[in-house]
Amino acid sequence: MNYRAGSIIPINDVPDRSIILLGVLAGILAIIGSLSSLVEAASLAFLFTFGIVNWIAYRELNKKKWIPLLGIIIGCLVGGALIFRLIISKPIALGGILAIVLLIILGRPYVLKQKEKTKQKSKNEEK
Repeated sequence: MNYRAGSIIPINDVPDRSIILLGVLAGILAIIGSLSSLVEAASLAFLFTFGIVNWIAYRELNKKKWIPLLGIIIGCLVGGALIFRLIISKPIALGGILAIVLLIILGRPYVLKQKEKTKQKSKNEEK
């Protein structure tokens, strides 16, 4: 098996650092907050993913577009209710989740730029 330098996972495009980071963040949420905070954070992530999948289905389908549209509406309603619940009961946990989301949104362009530089560097070394 071929392994990427500094990685314990074989080269197969598995985002090993992301998986490790998510595990560390989940552990921190479990230690600082409670298990219910972790579950609510995971629920928000699931609802967001559910909404994205329904949005893609809505764009791709030619017939019965009402099914993914209904999924988007229900996901937004449940997500809104969960966020409202977090605002009232656990504002610090919600702030932590929002900080992580902002870090991901703002950090992604940097990570992609570094990945592109690494690809270019490896291509230049092969020549």
